[in-house]
Amino acid sequence: MPLSLAHPAWLLGLAAVAAGALTWGVYRRSTPPLRAGRRALLGGLRFLALAIVLFLLFEPVWRQVSETETPPAVAVLLDESQSLRVTAADTTAADTTAALRRATRRALDGLGEQALPEDARVHFFGFSGGALRRLPGPSANGPAPFDSLRFDGTRTNLSAAIEGAREQLRGQNLRAVVLASDGQYNAGRNPLYEADRSPVPLHTVVLGDTSRRRDVVLRRAAANDLAYTDTEVPVRIRVQAEGYADRPVQVSLWDGAERLDAQRLPLPDGSAAQTAELTFTPEEAGLKHLTAGVAHLDGEATHRNNTQPVSLRVLDQQRQVLLLGAAPGPSFASTRRLLDNDRAAEVTARIPRQSGQFYGGALPDSLADAFDVAVLAGFPGEAVAPPAARRVARAIENGLPALFLLSRQTDLPALQQQFADVLPAAPEQVRSSSVPATFAPTAAGRRHPIFDVPQQAAGAASGDTWTRLPPLRKNQTRWQPAPDARTLATAEVRGVDTGDPLLLVRRRSGQRSAMLLGSGTWRWATLPASLSEVAPLWPSLLSGLVQWTSAAENDRPVRVQPARPTFAGGQPVRLTGEVYDSALDPVEGASVEVVLTGGPSDENAKRYSLQMRSLGEGRYALEAPALPPGRYEYEATATKENRTLGADRGAFAVGRATREYRHTRANAALMRQIAERSGGSFHLAAGASPLPEQVARAGLEPLIERTPQETRLWERYGFLVAALLLLGAEWVLRRRSGMS
Repeated sequence: MPLSLAHPAWLLGLAAVAAGALTWGVYRRSTPPLRAGRRALLGGLRFLALAIVLFLLFEPVWRQVSETETPPAVAVLLDESQSLRVTAADTTAADTTAALRRATRRALDGLGEQALPEDARVHFFGFSGGALRRLPGPSANGPAPFDSLRFDGTRTNLSAAIEGAREQLRGQNLRAVVLASDGQYNAGRNPLYEADRSPVPLHTVVLGDTSRRRDVVLRRAAANDLAYTDTEVPVRIRVQAEGYADRPVQVSLWDGAERLDAQRLPLPDGSAAQTAELTFTPEEAGLKHLTAGVAHLDGEATHRNNTQPVSLRVLDQQRQVLLLGAAPGPSFASTRRLLDNDRAAEVTARIPRQSGQFYGGALPDSLADAFDVAVLAGFPGEAVAPPAARRVARAIENGLPALFLLSRQTDLPALQQQFADVLPAAPEQVRSSSVPATFAPTAAGRRHPIFDVPQQAAGAASGDTWTRLPPLRKNQTRWQPAPDARTLATAEVRGVDTGDPLLLVRRRSGQRSAMLLGSGTWRWATLPASLSEVAPLWPSLLSGLVQWTSAAENDRPVRVQPARPTFAGGQPVRLTGEVYDSALDPVEGASVEVVLTGGPSDENAKRYSLQMRSLGEGRYALEAPALPPGRYEYEATATKENRTLGADRGAFAVGRATREYRHTRANAALMRQIAERSGGSFHLAAGASPLPEQVARAGLEPLIERTPQETRLWERYGFLVAALLLLGAEWVLRRRSGMS
C-alpha cells in the first residue's frame, strides 16, 4: 500500500468515529433551531476539519516508485595502429589503408544497430596507443566508421582501449565490448588483466594473418650511453629471422652514409635470435647518432624493422677518481668495486699503512690537477700521517671536489682538525658510540639529481623505498653543517626521524662536496636475492654522488637537456631544466619557453613552440608529443616579470617508429584468451558472421532503475490550509444562522 501511517490505522479510525460522534452531539440540536440540511452542512464542515487534523497527527507518508529505462550499449573497438599494415594479409595492395578498411568492414559488416535488438546503441571507437577516438556511427548509406580508420598509430595499448571504453560510456548501460585487433600490443599492461576484471564480456575479432611469414627483424641495437674518444666502442646487434634458415645476412653500423663496420651473420633455423658485435672508434667528443641495419632480403614481410638508431655521448676522457680509505675493510672493498664497474671512471686507490706510506704507492704529486674528484672512504684513519691528511685537505680547499663516506675506522678528531672547513659538516662533540639508523631522503633530496636511480628499483621515486635497505650505523657524534650545506637525507632511529643529517651536499665558489654520515654501506652492496628490487639504489646513489661532485660547476642561469640522446619513434620527448639567478640560487615561477626546430630533413624542418612546467626548487620539465623522425635542435629561454633570465640550447634525435613492425602475424592466442577470460566469444576475421548473434545472446537488455520516493503528507501546508478553510466556513455559516 503506498500510504503508511506512524500509528495503527485502526486507531485513526477510532479517532474519526469519536470526532463524528462529537460533531453529531454538537449539531443534534441547535439554538436557534435550524433546518436539518443546515445542521448537516455545519456538522460536515466540522467533521472534515477534525478528520484532516487527525490524519495529519498520524504522520501519513505517501510512497511511490519511479522507473527509468536505459537502453543497452555495445562498444566496438577498432585497432588502427601501424602493425596492421604488416599483419594484414593483403599488404600487396596499392592503397594499404583502403585495403585495411575493406578488410575491417568485411569482418564487422554485420555488427550494427539493425543486427541487434532495436533499442541497442552501438558506439564505434578507434584506438592505438593513447585515448580512444570516437568514430561516426553507421549511417543509412553504409557503415561509415570503417571509412574513418587511419592505421597510423605508433603504439598498441589493448589494456587502455578496454578500460577507455568503460570510461567513455560511464553512466550508460554497457553490456558488451567488441575488440577488433591483431592482438600485437606493445604498450600498457597485459590485456589479460583487464579481461579478468571486465564486468562485461569481451568479444574478440582477429584482424590480419595468423600464419608465419618470412621476415628479418633487428630486435635490439645497444651500446653504452657514454664513450670516449680514441676508444673502441662495441655495439651489440640482435637479429631474429623467420623463414631464412642457413642464409647469411649482412649487419652494418652506419654514421649517416658512412659504413663504420659490417659483419656477415648466418641466420638460424626457426625463430631463434643471433647476436653480432660491431665496433667503431669515435674521434670527436659530442652527441653521436648512428644507425644499425640489416640488409634487405627478398620476400620479407616488411623492411621497416630492419634498422634501429643507436645514440651515445662521446667524452674526451674518463673521470679520474682518487679513492682514499682509512683501512682495509668491507666498506672500502665494496666502494672500490662499485667505482671500478663505472666505465666513466678511472680509479686510483690508496690505503694508509702504519709506516706512514700507502698501499698502492705514494700519493700523486699534484692532487687537484691530477684528479676530478676525491672519494674519502673513511679517510682519514688512525694510520694516516698528519702531513698526508693536511695535503689532501689543502687539495680540497684548492678546488678538488670531494665525497666523504664515514666508516668505523674514521679518525674523527683528525677529521675535525684537518677537514672542518672544506666539507659540508664538521664534528663538534666526538663520540665513539653508534646506533642503527634508516636512511630517509628529505623532500628536497628526492628532487636532487643524485637520486635519479634506475626505474627497475621498485618505487624508486619514493623515499619509503630506502627503508627496505639494511640500516646504517649512525655515529652519535654531533655534527655541525656548514651554512651553505643542504641536507638531502636524515636519520630515522626506531621509526622516528631524528632530523640529524645523514647525507649532505655543498656548493661553494664553484666547488662541490658531499658527505654520507652513516657507516656500513657494504651491506647495501651485498643484498640477498629477496631485496634484488632495491639492489640498484646504492650503486646508483654512489655514481650520482661522484658525478655530481666531479661535474664542472655550470654558471649558466638556464640549463635544459633531453632525457636521452635519441627518442624512439612515437615516444614522447622529455626535457628537464633548471633556472638560477645571478647568485646561482634556484628561481621558481619562471616562464621557460622551448622552441624545437627539426624534422626528417632540412627541407621538411618544422618549428614547435612549447612551454615547460615548474616542478619546484627551480626545476622544470617538458613532455612534448611524439615528433616525426629526424634531428632536432632546441633553444630554451627563461623569463620572469618581463625580464629575460637566460637561454640554453642543445640537440637530440627521434628515430623511426619500428615497434609496430616487429611482429608480422596476428596474435590469435592472446585474443582467444581475452575472450575466454571475460566470457565473450572469439572469431577470426573470415568467420565473424555469428558475432552479432553472440553479442545479442550475451544479454542486451535495457537497464531498469527503480527509484523509491516518499512524500510526507503531514509536512504539506495544503492539508492545514484546507482544515482552516473548513473551520472558517463553519464559523461564517454559524454567524449567519444566528448561532454563537
